[in-house]
Amino acid sequence: MNPRSASTMGDLAVYYAKKGDARNALQYIQQARSINSEDLQLTYSEAMVKALVGKPEDALKPLRLALQKGYPAQEAWNDPELQKLQALPQFAQLVKEFTPKTTKP
Repeated sequence: MNPRSASTMGDLAVYYAKKGDARNALQYIQQARSINSEDLQLTYSEAMVKALVGKPEDALKPLRLALQKGYPAQEAWNDPELQKLQALPQFAQLVKEFTPKTTKP
């Protein structure tokens, strides 16, 4: 494993979050984002990690950034890892804001 790989650190953060190890999850996602703060997947992973470790309010900022960078709002809406966010009214509002408006012919 490349210890400077932001992608690997992001993956580790998600694994630790799923395992319930908030300290390591938050540490790894912070390191990953400090190496590559512009990566879309890492931005989304930060939202996922924060949601999984019980910090749903803190997850909204990186989720907004990911959606602004082009992450599909529908995927965020359907993501079971963001279940703790789905209870927040801000989550529904955020997804709605970034869901493309369909035009009728």
